[in-house]
Amino acid sequence: MKSVHKFQILGNPTATAHNPTEACPQCGDASFSFQDGSVMCIGHGCFEPERSDVRLFPMRQQFDRRHGITGDDRGLLATKVAESPDAALAERNRINERIRLTALARQPRL
Repeated sequence: MKSVHKFQILGNPTATAHNPTEACPQCGDASFSFQDGSVMCIGHGCFEPERSDVRLFPMRQQFDRRHGITGDDRGLLATKVAESPDAALAERNRINERIRLTALARQPRL
């Protein structure tokens, strides 16, 4: 798991349980896991799975496929976070809007 800025969490994943089920990679405290394999610790922030994480990384891959999130999306967002929080937030909002519109297009028509 690697630490990431909260703006790097894409697609608005929901928690996998109502109670914390994961251990924080930094302190070991109970933390929340999300549908995309990310983990949030109250004290240390957000973490995303890396390829070596055999349990959570497949969740990330499945989430990304389902929502049309590409490696380029994640890489660009990491670059924007390094540039400035404002740039990262704008890019995150743009990507999340694309995800939302794609999901709406897949909905059956009434």
